[in-house]
Amino acid sequence: MRTRKEWLEHGIALYRQGGRDREAVACFRRIVLYENVRREWDAVAAAWLGRMHAEGCGVRRDLHTALLWYRKAVQWSPQFDIAREILSELEQLAPEPLPSPETIDEPGLGRVIVKRTRTYCRIGRFRENAVEVHILPELPYDYAVVLAWSHFRNRLEDSYLPPVLDESFRRSYPLFRLRVERGAGHRYGYRQEGRCYTIVTPCDVRFDELITREAIVERGWELMLTAAEEFLPRRLEEISRKIGIPYASCRIKRLKRALGLYYPDEKRVVLSCHLMKYPLLKVDAVIVHELCHAIHCNHSQQFREAVRHYGGDRIAEADLNWSRTPPSGL
Repeated sequence: MRTRKEWLEHGIALYRQGGRDREAVACFRRIVLYENVRREWDAVAAAWLGRMHAEGCGVRRDLHTALLWYRKAVQWSPQFDIAREILSELEQLAPEPLPSPETIDEPGLGRVIVKRTRTYCRIGRFRENAVEVHILPELPYDYAVVLAWSHFRNRLEDSYLPPVLDESFRRSYPLFRLRVERGAGHRYGYRQEGRCYTIVTPCDVRFDELITREAIVERGWELMLTAAEEFLPRRLEEISRKIGIPYASCRIKRLKRALGLYYPDEKRVVLSCHLMKYPLLKVDAVIVHELCHAIHCNHSQQFREAVRHYGGDRIAEADLNWSRTPPSGL
């Protein structure tokens, strides 16, 4: 993983080589907003982006966008004399803005759909293998790419998944298996074979792009939720009939802090799709645990005795010895 300085040096080297300006622009864009400190690095990267727009290197020649980037450079580093001088020259020229491109294909990131908003900058929804990014009117259009780099880079660093999710990716859990396969069409789909789910990607997908990785992760979660909605309610119904504790309704969610919840007023059971990662004994222990909350709405000794009474010794031991916090990641 390169540091900000290394990305900057790499971008400058690509620029000086000639013919690789688009990759150089990508290097400068990914430096901006890399961290919440050291704004001078953001200023240097913004000045380089202004220069690339002014010269038409790697991007279309657009003096108005260059002006906006130099304004950001001076905003982030007021003592940046060179940026201030160039900004003054551009402001005297007062270049007219050009229409913003609707999409930007960024090497290493993917396809970004640029949307203008008057409220606040944000990452929007996915559209197949692209992501919408909403930015304010006063920002350069490729600030959308900067936000996308920052967003997906942070998500990558917070995950234990490999940086590239290609056809070698596998996840095998007791109740759920997942794999990736390149398809022949132009849309995402999936195939189910028993408890094994295959994400079928578009034929032209680039596995080295962060947006592709994010699209695969999101579809992986959707498939785990689908598998959980198919299996867990049936298992809950079987155990409820077997031990004689009724419930009113069941919902399956992607809970992040618990494997199950019980709402006594509504007699509703909520189970986490993360349960598909566990052996059947643990799933049964969580279900018995939540159903026993219909008798005791706490974790007292009486509640523990109820779990042992209705579930038996193996269920009671599994419920007592297993962590109830779901494992993070797909």
